[in-house]
Amino acid sequence: MLILCVLLKTVMKKNYIIDGFNLGFKIPGISQWITSGQIDQAIKLIINHIQLAISEKANDIILVLDGRYQSSSVIPASKKIKIQFSRKPQTADDIIRNFIRSQDKPGNWVVISSDHEIINTARAMGAEVLPSEKLIEPGSVKAKNRQPRERQEKYNPEHIDMDYWLKKFGK
Repeated sequence: MLILCVLLKTVMKKNYIIDGFNLGFKIPGISQWITSGQIDQAIKLIINHIQLAISEKANDIILVLDGRYQSSSVIPASKKIKIQFSRKPQTADDIIRNFIRSQDKPGNWVVISSDHEIINTARAMGAEVLPSEKLIEPGSVKAKNRQPRERQEKYNPEHIDMDYWLKKFGK
């Protein structure tokens, strides 16, 4: 029985939700396209990078992008990668945090971002976290920092933000 559980766990693919431009800004070859305003090219490169880095390891991939960088053309869809743009007043960060909070089993998701608020929310909800920097080198993907899920009723973003700033600036 134990062997079967171990085998199933290694065979099971993970679900990923990715803070798209957070990742793009970490990769020098992509960040220049974003900063120069060539968003379509940047998005295509981000998608290609994701396909090389985690597509084979993934069940579902949701790429969330800030709407302020809205693409002017249709980005080719992928079978595994679903693209979602935020719409004002919402940001990509809001979408990711709300998505993780709404999941029945957030532990089935890996959140890729280096944004502290997203990371703190994901950890508090029991999702796995992978900083964007870890995705720079394809093949180096290993989700970590998974903590037991707190009961959703106890979730309070003010406490998470307060804890972050207390650690940052001392008590």
